[in-house]
Amino acid sequence: MPRCRIFAARSFPLGSKPECSREMPKLGKPCSMLIAKIWGLEHTPSSQTALMRILDTAQGKMTSRYNDNHFCIVTKASLTSTNSLSIEFDLVGEGPTIDRSQSVFDPSASVVTRSGGEVKLTDLDEDTATIESDDQHVWGTMTFREVPTDCDLYFRFGTEDYTKCLVVVTHPDAKLLPSVWDKSALEPGILRMDQGLDVKDSENILKDWKGHNSTGVKVGINFFNSLQSDQKELAEFQRFFDGTVQKVYTRDRKGGAVPDRLQLTRGIRIQNVKNWTEYSAHRWQVMEQMRQRGKGLPDSIENLKTAGLLPEEDKYHLEREANDEWLFNGTNDYAAKCITSGDFLVNLAGSNAGTLYGNGVYLAESFSKSDQYTKENESGERCLLLCRATLGFVNYIDEAGPDPDQLVQSCTSGPYHSVLGDREKLRGTFKEIIVYDDNQVYPEYVFWYKRVYEGGGSALTEENNGEERETERETES
Repeated sequence: MPRCRIFAARSFPLGSKPECSREMPKLGKPCSMLIAKIWGLEHTPSSQTALMRILDTAQGKMTSRYNDNHFCIVTKASLTSTNSLSIEFDLVGEGPTIDRSQSVFDPSASVVTRSGGEVKLTDLDEDTATIESDDQHVWGTMTFREVPTDCDLYFRFGTEDYTKCLVVVTHPDAKLLPSVWDKSALEPGILRMDQGLDVKDSENILKDWKGHNSTGVKVGINFFNSLQSDQKELAEFQRFFDGTVQKVYTRDRKGGAVPDRLQLTRGIRIQNVKNWTEYSAHRWQVMEQMRQRGKGLPDSIENLKTAGLLPEEDKYHLEREANDEWLFNGTNDYAAKCITSGDFLVNLAGSNAGTLYGNGVYLAESFSKSDQYTKENESGERCLLLCRATLGFVNYIDEAGPDPDQLVQSCTSGPYHSVLGDREKLRGTFKEIIVYDDNQVYPEYVFWYKRVYEGGGSALTEENNGEERETERETES
């Protein structure tokens, strides 16, 4: 029986080609990368070149391309309160000089469209355009008036000979992938709309299939991979975990013993392009909001147990202007896999009822807190997520029975970005740190460990016998 590979839910022998339906839509570059992976061609030079271009787009880099020698780079895009779109651009040419008398290099033919170019929305307002040129460049600013804000916008420089690029109205650095990432190791995978991450209409690979519009289902392509932690990194994180120990019993342990510490057995670092760019873009929004609102609100957590425990290296860098911190989330093997390939599903986690501080992502400064919510696997290991969390302005709460709806609104509609529930002060247990937008959390590491009991492993007696049953929980996807 011949060996087979899977293609579009069908199989065919290696070396043969799948039969194509006449109704099959043209595949974009992300889909082509997925097919290249199926065929084992993802590391060829052409695939790597395509990958880098896809990653440029994911990071918000906007290029309307004529060919490899002539292309228009959008250096900045901004939308005004009157729905005018301003495009700052630089048309770069290599080889033959740029002759503006040729229509292909004429900026006045530029347009803004929706849905990848199916509907032209507006032409260039030539009265407000500021355009200069020399032999190798054409640069300046274009304005497009009365642009809708309820859809993805695409910009095309010049004539139809140029490709279109998605307009990203953010800071040019807002979605940059970390410099320490191994981008060449990223691989394509299917991303469904129910995985928490945003699948735009323009990214939906099903949008051209007959009958799809009636289903409302969106499927996109994401790029991610996981890198194993070496012994040096595991040793660094072992010291990090040891520095956050709190040997405190709560009823969430259901009579189980409190471990003295944990012993890391393995770990992976997650590179998830879609998750990171959404997180990074939102972090820039938080920074801008903090600058606009000024001082006077708490912008840090005093004596945070995870602060300052990791080495001063680029891969551990935190954006202090956004009040970034490293925090824990307890989980299990299956949930960790879903979370690291998709996202936290805050919007699917239920109503505020039954959660002390409202429906959100619950994080901890101590592994001892998150350890309560882990589940042992067949190897006797447990699993924790170590996440980057953008906390922004922090709403400090030391009430025994706060109003969860008010807390959620203080972050989603008010001046704050996170909540600190000080159960350590109230009950002698743990601090609860909650955010209500999953784009404020990037699960970067997954660690497996075993509990270590140095005192015999007996359950501790709860010091606060009158403590009510804790209803707070961590979001487990």
